[in-house]
Amino acid sequence: MAILDWKDGDNTVKTRRIKFYSAGDWSCKDSLIEAEKILDSFDLQFEYADINDVLELYNIQLFFREGVYLCEWNMEKRTQYRSLTEQFSKVIGKFASQLCDDNIIEHVCKVINEYTDSFWDVFENYKVYKHISKQTFAKILKIKKEHISVILTHPKTVELYGMKIAELFKQNIGLTKLLLNWYWADRFSGIERRLMFFPKQLTIKDRLEIVSKFIEESVGTEYLDLIANSHNIKNELEIPDKIRLQARRKSEDWKQEYFKTHEGISYNTTVQFNEQQKETIEIKNEGGRCDISYGTQFIRENLDYPTLLNNIIYLFEYTDLFGRCQLVHKHYQLGILERTLGVHVKNEYYTGGAFEQRQAIADMQLMGYINILKQYDIDLENIITWFYKDYLQHEFNIQGFELHMPSKQSTYLEKCRTICAEIESILKQYKYFVENGIIDQDLISMNSTPISIKDIPSLNATKYIYSSESSEILRIMKSVFSDQSIIYSEDMRDNFYLTMRDKSCEKYEFEPQSELDWLIQHDILEVRGKYLVWKSSDMVTLLQDLFYNEVSPYILWKYKSITVTHEAFKRGWIRFGNSLLSEPEQDYFNYILNRKNFGNSLDLRNLYLHGTQGHDEKKHEHHYYKFLELLIVITIKINDDLCVYEENSENI
Repeated sequence: MAILDWKDGDNTVKTRRIKFYSAGDWSCKDSLIEAEKILDSFDLQFEYADINDVLELYNIQLFFREGVYLCEWNMEKRTQYRSLTEQFSKVIGKFASQLCDDNIIEHVCKVINEYTDSFWDVFENYKVYKHISKQTFAKILKIKKEHISVILTHPKTVELYGMKIAELFKQNIGLTKLLLNWYWADRFSGIERRLMFFPKQLTIKDRLEIVSKFIEESVGTEYLDLIANSHNIKNELEIPDKIRLQARRKSEDWKQEYFKTHEGISYNTTVQFNEQQKETIEIKNEGGRCDISYGTQFIRENLDYPTLLNNIIYLFEYTDLFGRCQLVHKHYQLGILERTLGVHVKNEYYTGGAFEQRQAIADMQLMGYINILKQYDIDLENIITWFYKDYLQHEFNIQGFELHMPSKQSTYLEKCRTICAEIESILKQYKYFVENGIIDQDLISMNSTPISIKDIPSLNATKYIYSSESSEILRIMKSVFSDQSIIYSEDMRDNFYLTMRDKSCEKYEFEPQSELDWLIQHDILEVRGKYLVWKSSDMVTLLQDLFYNEVSPYILWKYKSITVTHEAFKRGWIRFGNSLLSEPEQDYFNYILNRKNFGNSLDLRNLYLHGTQGHDEKKHEHHYYKFLELLIVITIKINDDLCVYEENSENI
């Protein structure tokens, strides 16, 4: 329901207007209570003069056409009111038929903001366009430019007045954002996604010229970055490389100028290796600053290859103890501003401050570790080679792995090209091993087709657990674990789960009670005595793991509480997977390596395989470390997969 103010002479009058947003909107009950008064006093013969009164009838009618009623209405009253609202069409039609060139501008100017979409619905559905000339429509556009986003959702109107709409776009470069939002912005950015129709008179050439001019006049970077990252989105308005480069350069220039006189949000991160430090690791986190210090004594005293490789798990935490890569983006780590502000390109890999900081830490950990190992004449590349050529044979009796790491003498450009091919080779060899039980290099060489990361299988029939996309589990996850849960109390922690964890809670402490009742009905909560408790702590632990990590290892639940996974699967809350890399890891690898899935991908694999990497040796060095990180993660994942398979085999 909209609360509105308007002037009546010298007096300000406040009233309420009924607005239909959706069948599930929280305002429905209050709106229908107000609508009941209008329904009870409705007179078909009444002559309506205020366009907002007519549009209010249109909105009331929408409630009944969507089957939205007050609970206290019996079937007789519902039928009576629905029949009555159908008569509203006569009133709306009569009023619409009287709109013409002489009076429509006056009426349009009176339409309240909340009824803009309703007005254009009536304009199209009741064929008001038959009475309105193109010249008058152009005047409406001039006076009410802000209506254009709604007008574009009405195909017949766009078709009839296409030339005037095209002229408006050419004259108002700011409207280019509507094109950009429709073709490239992601739903995540909060932009309304009603189907839009652009006039054929605004040709593809016109649209690209508008985008190019928009780039020239842009202040700020969010839409420039949107254009620059639009390369893997196929639609009728595909941006040429030249325009995307124009946007990228303008964005870089703007940032450079802006930060000469403005301070940004800084994330200070340091990683150091200290010979005098007694503790193996010390971490300090204060106000966006993260300082990590490693004592080198442990490294110095344990120079065997297995321990040096394990350091990347236990010291650097590239993966957790269940082999899940910790370098990936995790949605819950996005701050509320990162989630809601800004414009994001479709198919974007969401990063954010926490992700960028973790990437910087991983880079510094690896560079520092490589330098420490060099003091003892050890190359990390040799450790990785040892894993594939010696360790796998001795530990798992797997023979035939081929790996050719870059030589010390190679430039970083040469190293990048070599390791890039070796990453793909290792993945392909492991795929053939899983499928055939052996590594036959002749068989592998029969097919040179690149393989997709998602197609690398696990030895284990069931490796991962994922949350399903069912509305039920999504609602449970949001209500229990999200900081945007609708459940609240005066003593709320970051979310409902943490509140329940930290103190004993009674049901009356929270609102809305209806959401708690829903969670009780779905066996998440129950009341014992006077306190709320989890119906199954194991189930909540599983869902918590899925919320925060987006994947859970099946083997953990196989021994912890297999009945929980069976129950969750039966309810349609979870699904299983059996790939080498989990889905979050697949997304991360694709973000780093190629443009298959993400518009803002680093695309490192394609840069080096296709010779479009540029000539910056410092950048090649950074990219080489990033490739090394991926190869290390793959190595850890393969070892984990083999260990899990061996453990499963021993327990059959």
